[in-house]
Amino acid sequence: MYELNILRWLVNTIPNTPKNFRLSAYLESFAIHLRGLIDFFYANLKDAKPDDVIAGDFFDPPSVWNPGVPSVTLSAARERANKEVGHITYKRKSGMDPTKPWPVSDLFNEIVPIARQFAAGASNKKLHQTVVAWSKSDATAMLSLAVSAFTSTTNTFVVSTLGIKI
Repeated sequence: MYELNILRWLVNTIPNTPKNFRLSAYLESFAIHLRGLIDFFYANLKDAKPDDVIAGDFFDPPSVWNPGVPSVTLSAARERANKEVGHITYKRKSGMDPTKPWPVSDLFNEIVPIARQFAAGASNKKLHQTVVAWSKSDATAMLSLAVSAFTSTTNTFVVSTLGIKI
């Protein structure tokens, strides 16, 4: 839930942020959280590390979750986050590169349907109902839920509190 909430907040905050270090920090945060969601939704069960939380963990059985492969756009955004944020690399885009701006709204709008598909099918014993409510809400309600959410109540926290073994 935290990942979706922070992404929604960033989508609404980034366009109004002056071009300075704060904007860079917001864009890097967006890229890292988007990458985390892509990894969460599209992780292959056999490739996940034992301590990775992945979407399949929320299904009975985990193999029921099969979102297919990420779109070309999401795959490129994940790779870009790996190169531009996760590493110091020669592949980082220069300030003059016309493809440097992150299409935050477009990428968020692309991840929301997979989040909705996930929430609709996940076990109600494993997924907190606020995630389901979030997935059914419109953009305004999503932002409202994001602003009111506590960062300490992630699904990882809820899962561990409920004693669910992943």
